Amino acid sequence: MTARRRLTVPIGDVKPYERNPRHNDGAVDAVKASIEEFGFRGCILVDASMTIIAGHTRLKAAKALGMKEVPVEIADDLTEDQVKALRLVDNRTAELSGWDWTMLDQELDSIADVDMSEWFDISDPDLGSFFAPAGGRSDSPAEGTSDIHSATVTCPYCGRVFEP
Repeated sequence: MTARRRLTVPIGDVKPYERNPRHNDGAVDAVKASIEEFGFRGCILVDASMTIIAGHTRLKAAKALGMKEVPVEIADDLTEDQVKALRLVDNRTAELSGWDWTMLDQELDSIADVDMSEWFDISDPDLGSFFAPAGGRSDSPAEGTSDIHSATVTCPYCGRVFEP
């Protein structure tokens, strides 16, 4: 196994994976805003040939911002099958998470110095439709479920209903 390496490379050296099944254009503006507010905090994960394993949206956001270089982590210690699997797992795991609405409200209320409206519709007392479970937001478990993380969520972009 080779140790992973982190470095900064010219943006043109990083290649998107041609068969990336993730549709991420809807997230580019939010990632751009995140990079502008907080800096480029997460590396783009690439294989030895500089093809993206995880970070397609970060690359699109960096290009939209006119960045000339991006931070990458080269993961050359994975098999080809592990790389393919990680591409899928990296995206899927985020979809499996839910929100504790009370804690989210408290956390958002405690942030004074950062405009969170780019990521959360905080002008809506219910945090807008982005975080509303299908049928409306609830701080209690959905009927027939054991916790609030299993309520269904409607995607604001495509309208598809998910069960996190």
